[in-house]
Amino acid sequence: MPMGRIRFCRGLPQTGERPLTDGERALLTAEVARAASRVRVYWALVACAPLLGLGSAVLAIALRLDFRSREEVVVLGFTASLFALVVIVKHLRDQRRRVRDLPLELESGTVLEFGSEPSTLILEKSLRVLGTSIGEPVEVRMCAPSPADAPLSALPDELRGSRPIGVLRRRLSEDEREELVEHVARARASALPVPIAITAMVMAGLGEARLIVIAVGWRSTRLASWQLMAQAVLWLLIFLATYWRFKAERRLRSGLRKDHEEGWVLRATEGPGAGDEGLPNGGVAWMDRGEPSSWRTDKPVKATQAE
Repeated sequence: MPMGRIRFCRGLPQTGERPLTDGERALLTAEVARAASRVRVYWALVACAPLLGLGSAVLAIALRLDFRSREEVVVLGFTASLFALVVIVKHLRDQRRRVRDLPLELESGTVLEFGSEPSTLILEKSLRVLGTSIGEPVEVRMCAPSPADAPLSALPDELRGSRPIGVLRRRLSEDEREELVEHVARARASALPVPIAITAMVMAGLGEARLIVIAVGWRSTRLASWQLMAQAVLWLLIFLATYWRFKAERRLRSGLRKDHEEGWVLRATEGPGAGDEGLPNGGVAWMDRGEPSSWRTDKPVKATQAE
């Protein structure tokens, strides 16, 4: 961990660390064995998932449905099989990570403690929550404290604008600037929204079903006009949400990047918010009541805060 920075998990600062107890080691050993067993089960489910789509095609033929009904049954079946496959693969990846990471925890033998009693326990290597069972990985962030003796200076004319009297600025420390780089990278990593993946899955499911219909010799026709219209409206809404989020995230990253380059933070010196700090270009709070702002320690920074 870089000097002068403090680990935070779920908004709680790190208060210490300790070795694994014998009971915790036994729990980890048993979890490795269970995860290895689940991996085999999930691989079997991955192999069986496509059968759901094929089964819908067989069912449509067996029931002797008309073409429109058969098409809808096949589309539903293959879309369901695709979503089931995505869920199974997600769980498979988690179990494989457990098989890979938990033996490293037994070698390390260290548990991180966050907050006061009862403290939150986090495994050092995989950053999984340790309790009565082994939880999912959590994010541990490292925040730089605000230097108490940093010199303050007046705002230049271009920054003063409509800001109230009693706002000065100070230089970000090297630790704070290094932390800003990590926040920019984190914002960049979240720039690809979930709606893009949802759109891709829906289109892939419909396309796959259409190919199966053609492959078995059925006459391919367009879906009913109301279905086409509903899908067009849905994809348009997803596109607009995706574009808005991409634009807001890009503006936020640009502001944080500029704050890192310029190296200044604003501090209120008067009023009820005296001591609070904010980034002039990113448009987000930096220090709140003497503590790092929540988006630095736990919650992701909202792009709307930068507007």
